[in-house]
Amino acid sequence: MIIFQGIITIIYSVLAIRHNFKVLEYNKLLIGKNSFEVMIFDNGASWRYLTGSIIYVFVGVVSIYFIWSTRRYIDDESVLEFIIFCLEILFIIGLIIFTIYSINNPILQSALAVIVVLSIAGIAMQS
Repeated sequence: MIIFQGIITIIYSVLAIRHNFKVLEYNKLLIGKNSFEVMIFDNGASWRYLTGSIIYVFVGVVSIYFIWSTRRYIDDESVLEFIIFCLEILFIIGLIIFTIYSINNPILQSALAVIVVLSIAGIAMQS
């Protein structure tokens, strides 16, 4: 299970990083455009990037939930397993933050930040 989880995390990470860099490049094309122009530019690509970002944030939160739920399988005496566990969660949190930053719209960033915080709080309360 842990190996499968690691593979999924790597795939998620590569795809999320690729998406975020595409969004950052796309944002450069939107400089000087008003809100309406931004949303219809390039046949509405902003909607696709926003949808993709929401999906990546959601998948990241779900990944954290599943990683967190495997903590009981970590050997109490294995410092390496614990370090990998912590780094994996911190890396995914970093990717979630990078995804929110990449959207580059204060309203959307705020909405996604609230969703992420409430989701993580819900996960922590279940444990």
